[in-house]
Amino acid sequence: MAVEKVKATVKKEIAPKVEAATKVVAEETKAAAKKATAATKTIAKKASTATKTATRKAAETVKEAKPKKATTKTAITLEYSDKKYTTADLEKIATDVWVYDYGKKASELKTVELYVKPLESRVYYVFNGDIVGSFKI
Repeated sequence: MAVEKVKATVKKEIAPKVEAATKVVAEETKAAAKKATAATKTIAKKASTATKTATRKAAETVKEAKPKKATTKTAITLEYSDKKYTTADLEKIATDVWVYDYGKKASELKTVELYVKPLESRVYYVFNGDIVGSFKI
């Protein structure tokens, strides 16, 4: 009977306390897991942001590191027998020939090749690869 008395006491007094303790431990474990999950998400988000920032900075550094091409401005002036023409002057005259002599729009002129012959006082041209002619300078 003593064994049965001990069993009854365990069922009445100790079992409820063990169940209560088990519930508390389970709740604390869940709370700790939630905190760990939240901390993991925060760390992952910070790591992602840091990675994006590092990637952006690396891309900017690469862009800055690329050597820039040096641009050279060239101005050509043709002088002969008291006459003076720049390439811009000759291009303007050629465009005027295209517009006024051929009756075309300036936007239709895609390419211009000019050949200057100072001794003849003439400039020979090729417009858009197929229209040829000359004008006096």
